[in-house]
Amino acid sequence: MRRLRDLVSRTRSGSLRSSELTSATITVTNLGATGARFLNALRGFATDNELGALAPDENLRETLELDSLDFLTFIERLSAGLGQRIDEDDYDRLATIESGIAFLTNHGR
Repeated sequence: MRRLRDLVSRTRSGSLRSSELTSATITVTNLGATGARFLNALRGFATDNELGALAPDENLRETLELDSLDFLTFIERLSAGLGQRIDEDDYDRLATIESGIAFLTNHGR
C-alpha cells in the first residue's frame, strides 16, 4: 500500500519517470453509487480519463472550465438522476467531488 500511495503522490505532482509510464495502467476508485451518479452528471464536459484524474478536492468549475450554463446543466442532470430538485443555496456544496458526494450522502439522496 505504501508503494501505491507513493505512486499516486508522484502521479499527481507530475514527477513520474517515463520508464514508469510504459507499463499497464490501473484506476482505483471507490466513489460508490452516489459518486458514480455525480460523475455521470459531468459526462460530456470532460472525457472519462479527465474525470477519473480529478482529485476529490479540485474545484470542478475551475478545473473543467465550466461556465454558468454548463454548471446549471450539471445541476439539472444531477437533479434528474436523483429525482429531486437541488436548491440554488446548495450549489456551492457541489463544487468538488468530495463535497458533492458528502452533500448527497448527508441529505439521503
